[in-house]
Amino acid sequence: MEAKSTHVSFKDLRNLVNLINKSLGDFCDEFRYERKELASRSKASSSGILFKYEDDSRDWAINEGGGTEIQYHLFYRNDMVGYGLGFNTQYVPFANKMSPVEYMAPFAQGYIQIKNSELVLELKEQNFCFQNDDEDELSNLQDNQYHFFGNVIHIQNNTIPLSLYEEMIEHIKGNLFDLYCVIFEKRNEIINNKNRNMEEMKKYTDLLKSNKNLILTGAPGTGKTYLAKQIAETINAEICFTQFHPSYDYTDFVEGLRPTRPDEDGNIGFELKDGVFKEFCKKALINRTSNFNEIYDQFIDDISQNDVKFETPVKKKNFSVEVNSKKSCYVIPNTDKATKMPITKEMIRDYIENGNIRDWKPYTTAIGDYIKQNYKIDTKDISDRNRPFVFIIDEINRGEISKIFGELFFSIDPSYRGKKGAVKTQYFNMQEDKNEVFYVPENVYIIGTMNDIDRSVESFDFAMRRRFVWEEITAEQSAENMNLPDEIKVKMAKLNLEISKTEGLGTSYHIGGAYFLDKDGKPRTDYDFIWKLRLEPLLKEYLRGMSDARTKLDDLREAYENKG
Repeated sequence: MEAKSTHVSFKDLRNLVNLINKSLGDFCDEFRYERKELASRSKASSSGILFKYEDDSRDWAINEGGGTEIQYHLFYRNDMVGYGLGFNTQYVPFANKMSPVEYMAPFAQGYIQIKNSELVLELKEQNFCFQNDDEDELSNLQDNQYHFFGNVIHIQNNTIPLSLYEEMIEHIKGNLFDLYCVIFEKRNEIINNKNRNMEEMKKYTDLLKSNKNLILTGAPGTGKTYLAKQIAETINAEICFTQFHPSYDYTDFVEGLRPTRPDEDGNIGFELKDGVFKEFCKKALINRTSNFNEIYDQFIDDISQNDVKFETPVKKKNFSVEVNSKKSCYVIPNTDKATKMPITKEMIRDYIENGNIRDWKPYTTAIGDYIKQNYKIDTKDISDRNRPFVFIIDEINRGEISKIFGELFFSIDPSYRGKKGAVKTQYFNMQEDKNEVFYVPENVYIIGTMNDIDRSVESFDFAMRRRFVWEEITAEQSAENMNLPDEIKVKMAKLNLEISKTEGLGTSYHIGGAYFLDKDGKPRTDYDFIWKLRLEPLLKEYLRGMSDARTKLDDLREAYENKG
């Protein structure tokens, strides 16, 4: 090493790593103990160094202990030295069931939460940035990616200007370290919230499994419909969703006569059609299987050996397919800025066997259709009584329950599920099989949602009431379920307290967390907008016809603005 008054010289990356670790001094120990606390480790990593460098074939180094966490990153290549923080989904350095994406996603989400903070903006003013302009990709991490937020120093003849070297050391110890800690803390909050949500979700799933029928009730905006879908997804259920309304009837739900298409002479007839619930129950009794595994292996072998071109069905965009070692497909669009998109074997199977499209619709359908056109798929139905099927009825109280369910009052009773609860439907005399009966399978569950303040709640059929268990979702629970920040929780709590104190209102009129979410389900903090366009119109409706409605509305706004 040769240190000049105006430059710092180094021989190679190993030499540079040693110089930087030495210049950081006591910070190396400060970092390793802070990381121990943030990562809840039993002991700190090796002392005396920040960057670890053991492989001379690499042109980069990361902090001691990095790999499944956000990491300090240093590289030296092409007369450039780069330093910053990296989000790596390329590998997991030890055997584990979690994927690199599962490890890194909470860190990426943590950065997204603070990307407009003063700390990040200050670093960006100091020339820090995502080196491949890929900041937006953090919201949808994929395998085998590397996102680097850092700064680059251009050098000549293995020398760094002393001023830039000292600035790098100060960044590593200062703002960059602050960013590392904040992102790690946000990650911990996300993990803890996820664990709490899993515990809360277990309460709901256990309730549904043991009782078959569940109604989620509560104030407006408490996320009842979203929660119903979460419960179903948690138990890996097939989902069917419908919403009741005053004109919904037995024909829509169970079965009834429906008009046919006009024949050659233009005549319209009628035919017996299953309603959405009966159709769903029939589906719960069977599952479709095929020779897909064998066909898929042939498909993988063929495209691995041949240059097969694919085309999306609607926009006719060309793309190719790459196969990894686990025989999963990666779509590569024919564009300059192509991003690999995973199309798994199960995604293709679900489309071919069941017609379900989970994600990346244009590419999944193109690959699935290619297989169906070029290979012989043999499909058959088999019994599958263990897989859960969840039927979600939104606004269940807005329909005329007795008219919609008819004789199914008996069949949906938890104690009469299965063949012992079989009934003849109202149209059984029109069935081809005169002995046909209908029953609700054991693996079918029903979740209904309703708002407490809807007046139709009071007329909800008592015979139906006793066939469901009821769970109230409070405004406070909704704020937790939606991971709202504390500032919003405080506003909600103060406003709801004032609502409770307002004569003629009560907890059923509380404001749920959904009023504070944007269209993507993320919290928004433009509180004037939320008040003027969301809350004030609703509260005016609550107060309609009350004495001193204007004064009461002013009191509610003062509470919302934390003035009361």
